[in-house]
Amino acid sequence: MKDILRKFFLSLLLLPTAPLAHLWFGQEYKGPGMNQIDVLLVTVAFGAGTTVLFALLTGILGFMVRRKTRTVKIGCDMVVFLVLLIVNIAAGLTAKVV
Repeated sequence: MKDILRKFFLSLLLLPTAPLAHLWFGQEYKGPGMNQIDVLLVTVAFGAGTTVLFALLTGILGFMVRRKTRTVKIGCDMVVFLVLLIVNIAAGLTAKVV
């Protein structure tokens, strides 16, 4: 049960990172109206995709290291989380309206 809660809370932290990175530090759009919302929707969809990927990868890794210690399981989850966090932040920072 603790493993599931840990993965759930890490997923909740991972989901909004791409849109928040775009809003806080991304490229601003100086044009008319609604085009900025399109980029935000794409970054939200990308964040949701990486969250699903996180759930799948940690599930597979959890199955592969099921007989290892708790520290190894947490380490595997954190490595996958940090890699996908960096990917989300990079996607949010580089997203722009064309």
